[in-house]
Amino acid sequence: MIQRTEQVQARSKVLTLAEQKERRRFSQILHENLQQLLFATKMQLGQHLEEHVEDPTVSADHKDDIIEAMQLIKKALEVTKTTSIELNPPVLKTQGLDATLHWLAHHMGQNYGLHVDLKTDSRIKEIKNDVQIMLVQMVRELLVNVVRHTGVMEASIVAECRDKNVIIKVEDQGRGFKVSEAKKIMGGDTTLGLFSIEERLGLFGGKFLIDSQPGKGT
Repeated sequence: MIQRTEQVQARSKVLTLAEQKERRRFSQILHENLQQLLFATKMQLGQHLEEHVEDPTVSADHKDDIIEAMQLIKKALEVTKTTSIELNPPVLKTQGLDATLHWLAHHMGQNYGLHVDLKTDSRIKEIKNDVQIMLVQMVRELLVNVVRHTGVMEASIVAECRDKNVIIKVEDQGRGFKVSEAKKIMGGDTTLGLFSIEERLGLFGGKFLIDSQPGKGT
């Protein structure tokens, strides 16, 4: 049984690293290909608008359509840039878990409007590589859940080391929910939110605890 558990954990780590490799590849596609194409299109539209801005034969509606298209492309550029960075945060390459969490807190504020109060133990800077990747992905999912489901735009993170364990607490003061009822609704579908994280952490030998009540946060 112990040997099988170790095999499952080893496979989970391999899958996590493979997922991160694919994230890096997709991030590069967004950054080096799609963003460049969108930027070139925006430039061409801008030049087209500039050439016809004083042309009386070009209708105002046509000019408005070009401006609207440029605004949509600008928004698409912002989305691809944000997604590219989220898929492959720059700090993952050189920094430990503490720096990555600080980056994530800043990123969530800048791109989602979520204020994150972060407290870290200096020892977590030693957490790197596959465990670091897994934990950052999960914390990000929890913070996105706060933005989407809690009705508040503030959260806190406490990350520390205790007796060779890494303990991360993500908390919000939002609408909350009944955990038992949520599990019944989720059923066996482990691809959804919190209970997907619970399963993945279990494969790494970790534990995921949820403390939530309606109106009392999570």
